[in-house]
Amino acid sequence: MEGKRKKDGNTKNTLLTYFSKKSRNNKESCDDDHLNQTKTNDPETQNIVLSVDQPSCSTLKQDEIIDNELETNFRSNDIGLFTNCTLTDADKKLVLRNVWVPNVNYEFPLLEKYKARGLKFQYKWFTEFNFLVYSEIKQGVFCKYCLLFAKYGGIGGQPLGQLVSTAFSNWKKAKETFRNHSQLKYHLSSVLDADHFLTILDHKQVTIIEKLETNRTEKIKLNRSRLIPIIECVILCGQQEIALRGHRDSGKINGNY
Repeated sequence: MEGKRKKDGNTKNTLLTYFSKKSRNNKESCDDDHLNQTKTNDPETQNIVLSVDQPSCSTLKQDEIIDNELETNFRSNDIGLFTNCTLTDADKKLVLRNVWVPNVNYEFPLLEKYKARGLKFQYKWFTEFNFLVYSEIKQGVFCKYCLLFAKYGGIGGQPLGQLVSTAFSNWKKAKETFRNHSQLKYHLSSVLDADHFLTILDHKQVTIIEKLETNRTEKIKLNRSRLIPIIECVILCGQQEIALRGHRDSGKINGNY
């Protein structure tokens, strides 16, 4: 009996052990799968995983944004950004008074076509020709007055070219071109327009609209002053019961006016 029970017990233990191991492995596997699925589906866990797996991308993106902002701020007043576009009064003021100008130690680039001869822009040309402004973006110079106020050039309204709509970089003929440009009619007119613009901007001279408004106001005051004696005469005649007679009466008396 004991042998049989022992035999049955051994058989039962063997079976339980076999099924217990399989059930435990399946349970652990299922638990692991469920845990992994829960972590994957959990939004907070996903955020944590993303933030840990991709820190360098976020950092590089922020650095790129900062670099772009610095570059934009640095070149925001480069005259090359104001070509061939409609300019506001604020833009014109910026170009005339706060446009970017390189310092004395600035290294002007040596263009590929002039490397053999070593030709590049000379800083002393700013002093000789005060209308020049260098553009780091365009790698050439512009006439700031003509860029802002010249609408056409030459005889017959020829289109504007270098120094106005496009940057000038032919350093081989630089001084000759600058001298000729300073004597052009549309350049001299643009200089006067710039001076007039700054004078109005500083409130040293009224605008055309203000002038018209001032003349209108003065005319109104003059007409009102002329009405005063007429009204006073009408009031006096009414108080004294004197008849009002005009100057066209055929009699000897010209009237009370």
